[in-house]
Amino acid sequence: MPDREASRAAPSALRGLLSLVVVLGSACSAGAGSVFSAELSALAGRSADGAWTLNGAGTQTNAVGFEYLVRLSGERGDYLTADLQARASYDPARPEREPWAIEIHNAWIEHRFGLGRNARLGHFEPAFGLERALDTHGTLLQTLAERNVGFKHDWGLGYRGTTGAFDLEASAQTGSGMGLERRDGSVLLSSRLSTPPGTAVGVGVSALYGRTLTSMGMRTLPRPIFDPDAVERRRIGVDALWNTGAVALAAEAAAGSNDGRSVLGALLRASWQVPALDALTLEAQAEHWSREDGTRTSLGACVSLRPGDGWTLSAAVLGDASGDAGDTRVVLHAYYYGRFP
Repeated sequence: MPDREASRAAPSALRGLLSLVVVLGSACSAGAGSVFSAELSALAGRSADGAWTLNGAGTQTNAVGFEYLVRLSGERGDYLTADLQARASYDPARPEREPWAIEIHNAWIEHRFGLGRNARLGHFEPAFGLERALDTHGTLLQTLAERNVGFKHDWGLGYRGTTGAFDLEASAQTGSGMGLERRDGSVLLSSRLSTPPGTAVGVGVSALYGRTLTSMGMRTLPRPIFDPDAVERRRIGVDALWNTGAVALAAEAAAGSNDGRSVLGALLRASWQVPALDALTLEAQAEHWSREDGTRTSLGACVSLRPGDGWTLSAAVLGDASGDAGDTRVVLHAYYYGRFP
């Protein structure tokens, strides 16, 4: 019975949160800074066996959307920020007759108390791992976020502040990802202690506990098809990001369990912004994931060109180094993110 009640409450709660963000954004835009950005993602891939696909790595799909960010300011600076980022996506790998979907990525309101303390309500990233320091929303190469957490955004409450020389983040969320639902005791608790952003060498230490829901396809509407049983996840993780301008290195490792079965993952990425052509970036990544039923080592190489005006054109080769050559894919991606109009 509680699960049924939670399921019925989820759509109304989702409408309430989205309405709150939209109404606040409309009210704030007259007296504060606001930015409306358009987003376009177009991709196609071909596997080693000659099959074509219209989806990429992780949550990347063909999509069109927007982001609306507003800030309400006073004499002491910004004290309230709201963000809504959504897109309509097409993924033929979703269940039959439901390739189209609405994806809510960001839908949050954040209040700034001063002295570096902020409280957030809505849909946002859990406080865990390299994803907090390395945004992969529009990229082909992904972090370990989906393997560790199961998704990259969740509904709930969050806090950001400082403790000594470090930044502290913590969040309590529903454990349902893009869809808003609670069942089988689902919950997600996460925390991360890290060096402040902008430092040449950034380091983070994270911890996570949750009972997260698994859904077929990443989407908010139509309502995701959730598995009836939640997955109990426990993790500790470390991540690092080193940036000299032309060269950047990123790494993360995490250990823990899924439903009591041990898992271990690690990722290393190297990026080089070609000095003679700043718009060109070359990247290489290795990822290893181990669990009771086997291990998987994935390799990826990506070339990205930014011709200007918000466009990024990318081509990547993504493969499985564990012996299955059929998993190798070439993915082409055209991505636009910029102010509109």
